[in-house]
Amino acid sequence: MRSIIRLALGVALRTHAVRTIALALAYALVLGICILFAYELRFDFAIEEWVYPTLLTVVAVTIGVHLLSLAAFDQFDGLLSYFGRPDLKRIVFACTTAAAFLGLIRLLFGVNVSPPRGVILVNYLLCLVALSAMRLSFRRIRRIDSPSLGRMQGKARRVAIFGAGDCGASLAHEFLSQPWLAIQPVAFFDDRRDSKCSIHSIPLIGRPERLAEVKEKLRLDELIVAAPSASAKRIRDIVKLTHDAGLPCRTVPSMDQLATGRCRVTNLRPVEIQDLLGREQV
Repeated sequence: MRSIIRLALGVALRTHAVRTIALALAYALVLGICILFAYELRFDFAIEEWVYPTLLTVVAVTIGVHLLSLAAFDQFDGLLSYFGRPDLKRIVFACTTAAAFLGLIRLLFGVNVSPPRGVILVNYLLCLVALSAMRLSFRRIRRIDSPSLGRMQGKARRVAIFGAGDCGASLAHEFLSQPWLAIQPVAFFDDRRDSKCSIHSIPLIGRPERLAEVKEKLRLDELIVAAPSASAKRIRDIVKLTHDAGLPCRTVPSMDQLATGRCRVTNLRPVEIQDLLGREQV
């Protein structure tokens, strides 16, 4: 039993080491392209002769500082296929820290070791964009290559969302970022927004009275009410519209449940009698 555990730990450590090395090489490649392109932009694609003798040293120092900063902000340990706001924040902190250290190195040792100030600034912006794009591409590749995703997309329920506010936008984002839920939002309905626009690339159709009109065109399977502040009378109207269109109707948790964290926006439930009363249940 102990030998099996030691073998498993050894494989895990080797796998982690290989992953870290591969990721470091990928980061180094992106960072190297960024610093070279930053030099080209700084000197208007005509790098001066005095730059070349120390360029290799400067590039190596810049890449090394960035890699250490990325490691300090846990950019080698997270799951690469997941990239959200916290990961973007850590990348910003890592790039900012690296730029500050490069500025300090330039102040102490000059341009023979660290890039000029203009190059540091341009490189900072390029690294932010390039590293974020790299992480997003990992996420996109994972979603494309996932065999289960293809099966889920084939049987995903096509839903329309009533409510183009914060709650509806959050619900659509959750559906799009979690394909294993097998729910595909295809349209928004809202009472207050009649102009043509989109949320997360999902079109806003108009008022829900158009539900029966667009049901077949959009191949809808369900309507989800994502308007916790809607009146009971309006909820009754929506339920009647979905019933007339032959569609099931579900709703998100109440506002107090969402605010207190007892439920998530994706915890859908059927429309219940208390949603239609407009008063406390007796």
